[in-house]
Amino acid sequence: MSSYGPFDARIGMLERAPHFVDLVTRNKPGVTQYRLWGARNVNDAYGDLTDSGVGGTGPTLMMTANSGQRVQSPELIRRKAGWVEENRRGQTSFQFDIIDFLAPAVPQPFGSDEEPVFVRLQEFRQAAAAWSAVPIGAPINPGEPILGPILVVPGSRQNKAISIAFAGTAPAATGCMEMYPANFDETVQIPLPMHVVFPRPVDNLVIRNDADDEDTWLLVSYGIGEPMYAIPGGHGNQSTMSYDTANGSVNEIILACDTVVPAASVGADPGCPFTVVAVAPSWRV
Repeated sequence: MSSYGPFDARIGMLERAPHFVDLVTRNKPGVTQYRLWGARNVNDAYGDLTDSGVGGTGPTLMMTANSGQRVQSPELIRRKAGWVEENRRGQTSFQFDIIDFLAPAVPQPFGSDEEPVFVRLQEFRQAAAAWSAVPIGAPINPGEPILGPILVVPGSRQNKAISIAFAGTAPAATGCMEMYPANFDETVQIPLPMHVVFPRPVDNLVIRNDADDEDTWLLVSYGIGEPMYAIPGGHGNQSTMSYDTANGSVNEIILACDTVVPAASVGADPGCPFTVVAVAPSWRV
């Protein structure tokens, strides 16, 4: 079990087909329920923790399941989709068609089935008899749900290899530093780094720092416990980090913003804009 607790509450993708997403997580001791949250882009999936500079709206609550349960959205129940006989012992599953979560809101919380969805998991811990969240009495981010990594669920259009591309803002003031593992403040009194998980291990991964200012650094790690590396901004195509392999060996990335000039001297740090492009193998045989 990970020592990162609810910050490592992972959900993975078992299947993606038109109007069908099948997600699964391994049950954890002491966790009795799970909530699935989702958003249309990575910034909204992250939210806007105080001083992070991300500016996301925060994810939308989609579904809730008891540990070991398989739950479906209404459209899948109507179509009787996804109920094949298989052993899912020790796992909790969420199956949905995104059309069940479209709403007449501006902006829309989700897009069409052809668009990617960014989802996260929240745990209900039996010992605390509560959902993982920042305590209401905390001075910063009170009541904020504590969620696991952001899983990228690609759109329904598929080929032998799937291009995964998204842009966002790496959070500032996280306490992360170059050459050290990402810092996750268990009290969430400083912003958390942005933790993104791919649906399959990817190759041809390119991460670009889109900041115009060369003093705005994008910090990147390839996983919890791995050191972070800095990509300086302001250098166009040179402000990139590439990871090329024929076998697809990158499962996740962790992103944060660092500035050479202290943010206090110039006002609030807006975070670091970035773009990620990668290739993942198809989830269809």
